Amino acid sequence: MSMTAAQQGRGGKASRAALAVALLAVGGGAAAQDSAAQANNPLANTTAFNLQNYYMGELTEPDRSANQFWLRYARPFKLGETNWLMRASLPVNSYPVGPSLSRENGLGDLNLFAAYLIDVGNPAVSFGIGPQTTLPTATEDGLGSDTYTLGLVNVLFDASSPKFQYGYLLSWQGSVGGSGDRNVNLGTFQPFAFYQLGGGNYLRAAPIWAYNFENSSYSMPVGVGFGHVIASDKVVYNLFVEPQWSVADKGAGWPKWQIFLGFNMQLRPHEDKRPTSVLPGRAMLLNHGMQTAPRRAAQGAVAYLRRCPAPILSLVTVGSWPRPATGLDARYRTFSRYSWASSARRQVLNEVLLGPVPDAHLVEP
Repeated sequence: MSMTAAQQGRGGKASRAALAVALLAVGGGAAAQDSAAQANNPLANTTAFNLQNYYMGELTEPDRSANQFWLRYARPFKLGETNWLMRASLPVNSYPVGPSLSRENGLGDLNLFAAYLIDVGNPAVSFGIGPQTTLPTATEDGLGSDTYTLGLVNVLFDASSPKFQYGYLLSWQGSVGGSGDRNVNLGTFQPFAFYQLGGGNYLRAAPIWAYNFENSSYSMPVGVGFGHVIASDKVVYNLFVEPQWSVADKGAGWPKWQIFLGFNMQLRPHEDKRPTSVLPGRAMLLNHGMQTAPRRAAQGAVAYLRRCPAPILSLVTVGSWPRPATGLDARYRTFSRYSWASSARRQVLNEVLLGPVPDAHLVEP
C-alpha cells in the first residue's frame, strides 16, 4: 500500500511514505513442533529473512500501477532476563510521481521495530509490544517522507490449534523531525488468519487496514491466499500468494487491488552436537520412574519443565505413560503438542538426560 506523489496537500507525501514502512506483513519461522502451523508467526523466536512483494495493479488516484518489494530481517535478542525480537524492513519502491506521473524507482524509508516478548503462560500464544522508528533512507524525493518517525507496535499470534492460527498486528507512528514539512501520523491494523490443509499447505488472509490521521484518508482491503511450507533441518521455507481487493477506501494513492507474494526463510539455530549415546538409558530410567511412581515422578518432571525454555516431556519419556497421574494426561498432551524447535529440544534434552536430573524424576515409592 502506498500513496503516489501526485497526491498533494497536508500530509500527502508523508502518508505515502508512512504507509510504505507500515507494511509489516506477517512472515516468520516455526517456533513449535508443527512448522506449518507456526511458519507465519511474526514473533517467532528465530532468525528470519523474508522477500515479499506487493504488486498494486490499480491505484485510487491516479489510475496507474505501482510496486513495492520488501527486504525483511528479524532476529531475537535478550536484554537482561527479558526476551525481544528486532525486525528491519527496507522497501524498494516503484511509483508514478510528479505532475507527469513518471515512474521513479529506488529505496524507500527503513523501518525498525523491537518487540518485548511477554510470557502469557501458554507457549502456543505469542504476544509482543515495543517501539518502532522509520528513518528517511529513500533514494528519491518521491519515494520517502524526509522525516523521522517514532511509534509503537503490538502483535498477537495464537497457535493453540494446530489447524487454525490467528492474530493481529497493531501499529502507530508519527513524525518527530526531518528536513521537510511532511507529516506522518498513521495507524494500521492487520488481522491475520491461517488454516492448515495438511502436507505443508495452508490458506491465508493478512490484509492491512490503514488510517491516515493527517488527512482522514483510509484503506480497507480483504484477501484470501494460498501458501506452502517446506521444512528442512536448517531452514523453514514459506512461499505464498494472496490477492487482495479494496472494500472501502478514501483518498488518493490507495490500491484498488493488489497481489501479495512472499518467500520467507526461517534459519534454525545451530544444534548442540554433544554425544548422545547415554540418552536411551537415561530416558528409560526416567520412564521407569513414571511407571512405578507416576504421581511423584510427574510432579518432579513438571517442576523441572517449568524452569526449562521449552516443554520436552514427550521427548524424555519412552512411549506413553502407562499410569499417568490424575490430571497429568492433559498436561502431557499439551507438552507434546507444543514442543519447540529442534535446537531448543536438543538443548533441554541434553540438560535432562546428560546432566543432573532431580531425584523426584526417578525415585520409586
